[in-house]
Amino acid sequence: MFIYKSFNEFKKSTPPRTITIGMFDGVHLGHQAILTETVKFAEKTGSLPTAITFSNHPESFFAPDAPPELIYPTDYKIDLLEAYGIHQILLLDFNAEIAALRPEEFVAQITTPPTTTKAIFVGPDFRFGRNRTGDISTLRELGHKFGFMACTVNPATFQGIIISSTKIRETIKIGNFELASTMLGRPYAIVGKVVPEKQLASSLGFPTANLDTNGLVLPPRGVYFAKVKTPAGEKFGVANVGLRPTLHSNQQNLTVEVHILDYAGKLYDLRIEVIPLELLRPEIRFESVSALKKQIEADIQTARKLIQKYRD
Repeated sequence: MFIYKSFNEFKKSTPPRTITIGMFDGVHLGHQAILTETVKFAEKTGSLPTAITFSNHPESFFAPDAPPELIYPTDYKIDLLEAYGIHQILLLDFNAEIAALRPEEFVAQITTPPTTTKAIFVGPDFRFGRNRTGDISTLRELGHKFGFMACTVNPATFQGIIISSTKIRETIKIGNFELASTMLGRPYAIVGKVVPEKQLASSLGFPTANLDTNGLVLPPRGVYFAKVKTPAGEKFGVANVGLRPTLHSNQQNLTVEVHILDYAGKLYDLRIEVIPLELLRPEIRFESVSALKKQIEADIQTARKLIQKYRD
């Protein structure tokens, strides 16, 4: 996998390419359909399947005070794009310079010689260029000028609903993990690197892995029975999504921590996936730390009883 961080880097490498462009948040079934067609066309034409995407959501540039919460962190998105057959990625920071590019200027950056572009694959609602003035018709016109095919792929649907990153975020926020997983094409997971914490859970006898979920959409507050994917393999655990009101009365931002059953390894700075399977209970504030500890013990016992149900 080759990852470029600027137009200049991208243009220094000159293999023929078949390109797809998008945010690809979630790399859901709709995205997968576009990736499949991109890879098939690349194989047919002897070109490299290439994705152009962004490290930040374009809407976060235009509305910095209310940026969209993402489904996955960028590093995980990149891994998924590679898994679906992409060989090169141009990963851009959506900034003022890119926002100011007219449609033709943007396309020229990725298609003009010495770069050779065979085709560009996008969804039917694709928009690009300054003030989103470019659409698929614009892309086709530019394809005639710069010598590439502009191809659209129909959106994926489920029960008559067009699958989109926005729709998936909505389902995650209400805790409908089954629907989110169906639209993603894989079990929904909270993905993040494990970061240090104040060892408060460890002091209670229940060490937890605390995830960096900054900027991610999260499920409703609660305690969940979860499957946990670690570099050492899959385990089960008890995950808390919330504000930890008994231990942090003034906490404002949601955190995600998971007590992994029968696991004693080190996970700091490693990426793990927490797949919520069942809501055990809502998050509440207990009158004392000892009451919280007693409830955590009960949560763990409940989780152990559920393991057999979810074993592969």
